[in-house]
Amino acid sequence: MKINKYYSVIVSSILFQIVYSNSPDESGTNKNQQFALIDSLVDYKYTQPERAITFASRVLKRKKYASGNYPKVESAFYNHLGEIYLRMNLPSQALSYYIEAKRLFPKKKTPWLDLQFGNVYYNQENWIKAKEAYNKALELFTTLNIKGERLDGKKTGGNSVAGMSTCYSNLGRIEIQLNNYESALAYYQLALETRENHYLKNQDDSHPTEFGGHASVLYQHFLIADLYFFWEMDDLVKEKLSYIDSVAIPIYNKNKLDPLPSKDEGLRGLYRVLGFSNDLKIKLFTKEKKYKQAKQAAILAEMFLKDWPIYLSRSHSNAAKMYFEQDSLYKALEQIDLGVRICQLKGLNFEELELLKYKMELFEKSNLNKSAINVALKVLEKKKIIDNLQMSGMIESVEIKSELYQSRSELLKSKRQQGLLQILIGVLILVSGLILIAYRNKKRHSEQIAIINEQESQLTQVELKNKEAELVNLSTYALSKNDLLINIIKDIDYHATLINDKEDAKSLKPLKKKIQSFIDDGVDWEDYKIQFTNVFPNFVDSLVSYNPDITNSDIKLCCYLKMNMNTKDIAQLFGLTVRAIENKRYRLRKKLFLKKEISLMTFINGLN
Repeated sequence: MKINKYYSVIVSSILFQIVYSNSPDESGTNKNQQFALIDSLVDYKYTQPERAITFASRVLKRKKYASGNYPKVESAFYNHLGEIYLRMNLPSQALSYYIEAKRLFPKKKTPWLDLQFGNVYYNQENWIKAKEAYNKALELFTTLNIKGERLDGKKTGGNSVAGMSTCYSNLGRIEIQLNNYESALAYYQLALETRENHYLKNQDDSHPTEFGGHASVLYQHFLIADLYFFWEMDDLVKEKLSYIDSVAIPIYNKNKLDPLPSKDEGLRGLYRVLGFSNDLKIKLFTKEKKYKQAKQAAILAEMFLKDWPIYLSRSHSNAAKMYFEQDSLYKALEQIDLGVRICQLKGLNFEELELLKYKMELFEKSNLNKSAINVALKVLEKKKIIDNLQMSGMIESVEIKSELYQSRSELLKSKRQQGLLQILIGVLILVSGLILIAYRNKKRHSEQIAIINEQESQLTQVELKNKEAELVNLSTYALSKNDLLINIIKDIDYHATLINDKEDAKSLKPLKKKIQSFIDDGVDWEDYKIQFTNVFPNFVDSLVSYNPDITNSDIKLCCYLKMNMNTKDIAQLFGLTVRAIENKRYRLRKKLFLKKEISLMTFINGLN
């Protein structure tokens, strides 16, 4: 059975926006401005993904957000970029953006991002890893719900309940892919119980803010109905769909609006569920050859899903199958063309490709081979367009990351320059003050000398601390640069394996070689050595005096250990494996004639 890979992405996206919208303001930033930026990105990503990518990169390069002072805004943009690349079938790029979002909250629980990691693995049909990610997110959401905490620390259970039910639903989808229908049903029922226990307590049906609760519960009923359909339990499908209508239709009749308010997410959710249920009715009634009911369901599905083009295009596909079952090829083709037109207007390339394939299939079944060939040419052309979009998306992702890291580097450099300028101004003010004091207080000459000496000592300490900070920043920059370049090379190697044309694959080699040339430990080491000597002037001399036969590589290793770097970071700076660094440490101990009871770090920290 085929379950669309993007359902879990869409559900998780809705969850992420709920989490963000309930989060407190950041450092006094205008919250409405933040929402306006994110809303603009959301509007673009479903209709104009290329524009969304450009818009997101421009926002992230602004000094305000590149500084890292607003991690929730930055994380929201990385999350949406990940979803865009996942919809473009570029899971590696999507994963890299989710990792960037995760790094913004190193010490915080981020179960919604674990959900997104699961979506990446789901897209790759790596069911084991997808399960692990969803279960990890589920455990965090469950813990938060038990403690009564919200993801931003406030008391509420709404976000964690939404997260738990989403995890259960996504785990159920995995079981469906594995044809484990009973296990899938168990997960769907857990999701339904979780939402019912939270949303349907003390709920007022007439209150607009409560529509979202009804919509989320009814959506879980729809998922179960959809499962029953593939399980060929048609009576249970009808029972579920009847229940959805009994709850949703009365609310719709009381509150129906056309056009649907864009900000009323609760009412929009009810419309979406009604659209899904009627789309399922099309398939069910077509299967039972009840074509009159199927046509009515198609009309209702189109009405309820008109604000969701991706679902509407699929509904037209199901309507086409219904008409073809009635030997009405013309009407079936008309439905397909309607779906194709929607996809072309909204940039839904993958959905358009599926519709064209089905159109070709209908021509073949109708023995219209010439028409089938014409559509086949369109299919090939669309595949080529999608391949080009994927390739350009991959390259654009690499360029965006490079620009973002460069922007951060420039911002860090600017901060350093500002700090040095402030120190210089401070020194000038200090010296001017001392001269003025000395001129006006000649009789207290000896006391002024003591004050000057004390202040010079303080300046020395400040300069030493600045040098230490610069040394740490230099280490962090070198690690980040090498990490970025290595990840980019891995991405290029991965996507090279996806390209069928060998010549196209070879065309990535110059890019890889150029990036490889920037991974030059020697250049970073020379800068690092100068800064290190400024902070620890006698360390290298003491080390060489202890053993004159020690090599430059050993000196470099000792310097990194002196900075309390871990083995993994040192390996990245050397461009070696962790095992190789451990061997170097072992050989270094021998050269330093260290006894077993004396650790290498104790010896290095003891050197003057």
